[in-house]
Amino acid sequence: MKKIKIPTLLGIIFLVVGFISSVLLIRNRQIFNSSANPSTAPRDIKITNVSDSSFNVSWVTDTATSGFVSFGESKDPGATALPDNASASTVHYVTLQQLKPSTMYYFKINSNSILYDNSGIAWQIKTGASINGSTNNYVATGTVTLSNGGPAADTIVYLSGDNISILSTKTNLSGKWVLPLSSARVTDLSSFSTVSGTSLLSVFVQGGSKGVSTAQIYANAANPTPTIVLGNNYDFRNQQGTDLTNSPSALVNLPQDTNATSSAGFNIGGIKQSATVSKKVTIDSVTNGEVVKSVKPEFFGSATAGQIINITVQSTTQSTKITVPSTGVWKWSPPSNLEPGSHTITISYTDAAGILRSITRSFIVQAANEPSFVSTPSATLKPTTPTPTPTPTPSASPKATVAPTPTVAATNTPTPKATLKPTSTPSALPTAGEGGATIALLSIALGLFVGSVIAWKKIEG
Repeated sequence: MKKIKIPTLLGIIFLVVGFISSVLLIRNRQIFNSSANPSTAPRDIKITNVSDSSFNVSWVTDTATSGFVSFGESKDPGATALPDNASASTVHYVTLQQLKPSTMYYFKINSNSILYDNSGIAWQIKTGASINGSTNNYVATGTVTLSNGGPAADTIVYLSGDNISILSTKTNLSGKWVLPLSSARVTDLSSFSTVSGTSLLSVFVQGGSKGVSTAQIYANAANPTPTIVLGNNYDFRNQQGTDLTNSPSALVNLPQDTNATSSAGFNIGGIKQSATVSKKVTIDSVTNGEVVKSVKPEFFGSATAGQIINITVQSTTQSTKITVPSTGVWKWSPPSNLEPGSHTITISYTDAAGILRSITRSFIVQAANEPSFVSTPSATLKPTTPTPTPTPTPSASPKATVAPTPTVAATNTPTPKATLKPTSTPSALPTAGEGGATIALLSIALGLFVGSVIAWKKIEG
């Protein structure tokens, strides 16, 4: 009987190894993708400012990159929300708006053209119900600087407290920030939070590559909060403040009427007003958290004809005092351009009982030529036929708790599901069933098999 030659045996081994490798690759669909760079993977993912119609998603990356959020009412989201700053950055902040109350939304994060999810599934958050207006009177403001004293622009300021869902905003080009607590809800979003002067607020500043900072301060001393320098931790609990718990309003540096004199009406804080106010004062041009595309937006609302109202826009303060015309509709635009970023508008007036009242709305000025919302593939928020993305979808490994401070904890997120606590590590593995990945895998498998046959033939020859 003819013995098997050693070259023949080696050839058989090559064929077997090539065949097994091909089968394993195709079965497991594992392929290395050099574009899945861990330095651009999202981490410290947070959901904040959850209302009945909007919420914010923020994250950081180790290196500067661009990104956006894909979201929708299905687990395969197809709408797209862009960041307020299209430039590459290590800090990313996206506003999702025009949402439905009490509705579950799902989202994934696209970072550096890679779509990340939460261990194979989309993150999810349920919007709050529509509820009556808040009675909270406190506003937190402040300035963030770099260690060299320069302004820390485009950093994220998070604010939380006992039974207060996390609020957030970005600093403007001057490093200033404003967060009205009137929009704060309890952690289950069922009602607005009750904030007193002694409510302890936890502040976390996320500057990405610029550094982070933490601070604690009582609500009655948070307007303004002392300057925060990135890289430092602060305890401002010894700061003195004004308790507004029993006050009808909280004013943010409102101008006073220096020409006011005593009369039969009321004159509180320099604002003179008749004792009879019959029409409700409103701000109709902007809602809380709305993104506006004009650096000189026109604000308007309703009030009683002849009523005097004070209007103040922050964070860079611009203010005026106007008398409502006979139409009962007031209108005003700031004289100077507003910087891109977060702002507030406050209207103060005296009601029929002579009590000073105020209304505050927060809004975001969109940078020029940057759309705030783009729907894909249609203009609706609930795409009926989402288009599959050809990009890989490795699962990210963000941690919901913000380091190094424990003050903005994952337990303070408004969703009862642990969607912000994925444990898997990012990988460059394509999702099973993707056409491009399958073709690549088959090509590698075929190459191994053909290579094994060629090697065997050479050995035999």
